[in-house]
Amino acid sequence: MVVAKVEPSATREFDAEICVLKGEGTTIRRSYQAYVHILNVRQSAFAKHIEMIKTGTVVPVGKEGKRDEEGCVVLRPGARAKVRFEFAKRPVSETPTEKL
Repeated sequence: MVVAKVEPSATREFDAEICVLKGEGTTIRRSYQAYVHILNVRQSAFAKHIEMIKTGTVVPVGKEGKRDEEGCVVLRPGARAKVRFEFAKRPVSETPTEKL
């Protein structure tokens, strides 16, 4: 039996750094739903907030900082971003020191 010194807590949101690798019609924007696999968690999650990452490399026009008609950031293949996701169904238990 393992005795935990820190009580786990439940969270509905998490931040992730993502890179859109490839895809002909791949478009990721706010409210995009992804199925995430994190350790023993398999659940749908919605993108709540997207923030582009400046990498210092040359990025072709249209790949970074593109916005749709509502002013929301749109991610296309080759783009990197920090995204805040919210689990769709139920919160996930975590300890404060655990990285998801």
